[in-house]
Amino acid sequence: MLIEEIYNHNQKLANYPLAIKAAFVFPALLLVLISHSVLFDLLVFGVFLVLNKFLLNTSMRNLLLLFKYPVLFVLVGSITIAITTNSASPFFIVSRFSFGFDSVNSIVAKQVFCRSLAILSLVYFYVLSNTISDISEGMYFCKLPKLFIELFVLCYKFIFNLFAVSKSILVAQKCRLAYSYNGNNLLAFSFLASTIFKRAMFQTTQLEVALSSRLGEGDFSFISPKKLFEKRQLIAPVLFFVILFSLFLILENYG
Repeated sequence: MLIEEIYNHNQKLANYPLAIKAAFVFPALLLVLISHSVLFDLLVFGVFLVLNKFLLNTSMRNLLLLFKYPVLFVLVGSITIAITTNSASPFFIVSRFSFGFDSVNSIVAKQVFCRSLAILSLVYFYVLSNTISDISEGMYFCKLPKLFIELFVLCYKFIFNLFAVSKSILVAQKCRLAYSYNGNNLLAFSFLASTIFKRAMFQTTQLEVALSSRLGEGDFSFISPKKLFEKRQLIAPVLFFVILFSLFLILENYG
């Protein structure tokens, strides 16, 4: 599942400036980073899932598919943290090593897993509420080096272009029974890799020629409708932060 496949251009925040959308995310991210409460992390995860559904009009099924691989990666890492070779109640014993969970490590693993879920939900909300041009304009506003922004845009575009190319080549190979038996798998994969590399070099050359023919100086200019900032647009993110901060204080002290 790709982000560009589930991005909804008719979302409720589409006409809001970047600063308003960022006001939902970055204060919540700060609270998650300084929080010591697992319940608060889970609360943020759940709240931003709901916001993705109702503010960004994202299908819950697609959103959960988007979470699938990052959550699996975080889960494996958390289990690795929790397992120790000197456990009081081991699963199995090999020589002098007793493999099992440790109580202290399990607490750390639980905190890492829950905080990672919260951060993932924040990142997906920010990415699904902004286009690539919005994010790039935000980078310009933060005074990031232009070279970094250009590399960010080019990598974003090239990744999806190469993904589409690799998918079409793979389909063509399978139609010609390229992976029908084990003997030709390695050869077919090498052809796939070399073709993708050649395609990437060709696209790079074409982009350079296109920029040079238009007297490009290496800077990207993004054209988009002007989104006016209005004070009343701050009501929702400020109210949201106040409620979230109140819950943060309650769960930090009593949770």
